[in-house]
Amino acid sequence: MAVIHISERLLERLRRRAERENRSVEAVVESILDSESNEVEKAVQVEQVKLPGHITSGSGAALLWAVEQANIDEGDVDNVSERSREILDAELVTYLKSRMGTDNGA
Repeated sequence: MAVIHISERLLERLRRRAERENRSVEAVVESILDSESNEVEKAVQVEQVKLPGHITSGSGAALLWAVEQANIDEGDVDNVSERSREILDAELVTYLKSRMGTDNGA
């Protein structure tokens, strides 16, 4: 058992929810944390790509295959590397929001 300090207002909210759901406050807190954890896991899951049978996942051949599938033009490589931070900043948040289903059209 551990002691945590929370505001009276938050404690009362947890007590009301626990009473309404006929559960302990600890069970309510645990379910909230489990739910949050599941949402984060869903947001960062990477879609698995089916590689051709002769290519091992994580190998250089798999990387080359992925580049070929992406149809990356060698002329664009410098432009992409120069803009990588800008691209990451602009697109990562949007991508994660869409994966979580919280994109409000922004």
